[in-house]
Amino acid sequence: MPESITKNLFKLSIKLPDLAIESLNAYLLTLNDKNILIDTGSPSYGSISSLVEELENLGMKISDINEIIITHFHIDHIGLAYLLSKLAKVKIIIGNVEYNFIKRFRYRYDEMIKILKLNGASQQLLDIAFDFTSGFRANIYSRVGELNNVETVNDSQQLYNLKFLFTPGHTIGHICIYDEENKLLLSGDTLLADITPNVSLYEENCNPLNEYLKSLKRISSLEVKKSLPAHGRIIENTEERIRELIKHHEERLNEMLEMMGNRELAAYEIASKIKWKLKYNGWDELDPSQKYLAMGETLAHLKYLEDINAVRKRISDGMIKYIKQKENIKISL
Repeated sequence: MPESITKNLFKLSIKLPDLAIESLNAYLLTLNDKNILIDTGSPSYGSISSLVEELENLGMKISDINEIIITHFHIDHIGLAYLLSKLAKVKIIIGNVEYNFIKRFRYRYDEMIKILKLNGASQQLLDIAFDFTSGFRANIYSRVGELNNVETVNDSQQLYNLKFLFTPGHTIGHICIYDEENKLLLSGDTLLADITPNVSLYEENCNPLNEYLKSLKRISSLEVKKSLPAHGRIIENTEERIRELIKHHEERLNEMLEMMGNRELAAYEIASKIKWKLKYNGWDELDPSQKYLAMGETLAHLKYLEDINAVRKRISDGMIKYIKQKENIKISL
């Protein structure tokens, strides 16, 4: 059943049967003559059927949706946007940075393969990279990029009673949505209550973890009574959750430094030795898609360490190896 957040904002539970995470929290905002859906679910029967059911519980149907706001391009958030735009002729609203990234996403396969190979990735990881950058997911993103009913928004732009905040890190152009009147933050995947949002290297010369930490600092400057995440339970104490996330990343960075010792290690070797918060007995047991995400996280953390001179890298036998330069680090925002 939909959960009422305010008199005109409802949380909808959308099933994600084809993904590791079970459900998405989509949100429906009703404003006078407009019904605005925030995030959509994956391109699956489970997602579309649960969306239909949740809307019916509110006395609505898909054709009643006027606009869709997308927090970021991941498949569980944007996956139904193309279909819904055709069924309901809705307008799609997305951050301009994210939209530009989507339009060139399917051409990133060669770049991603190059990064993975240089960092010692296994063939299994190279194979899974196809789905993320050139396969089914990329095709979904491409179709959204071809729509002519897309409106892009800029950082800090106001629309209705909402303010769009660019919060990169989880993706290059992730947006959060701030309802200043009610002091509510629709946080997408930037803030989650029970799991740590994935922060992966998405382009060779970016520093996504640094961007993510800046995004947390930006959110910390807001007056937020509750954060409404895209997965899991509502966050009642946003400041406390931000402190927990910063602590997690500081611990992960120091775990990597301690693990490296005096050895030169490739990113794939480091990823395979990290104690990931997953139910598994060893690296070989992990699902290939989880390994792909773990590799992305490892590269993001190594890039952060490199930029603060805590590690340096060199190419040896066609592979990037990392060497520790500091024993430990502390994150200060």
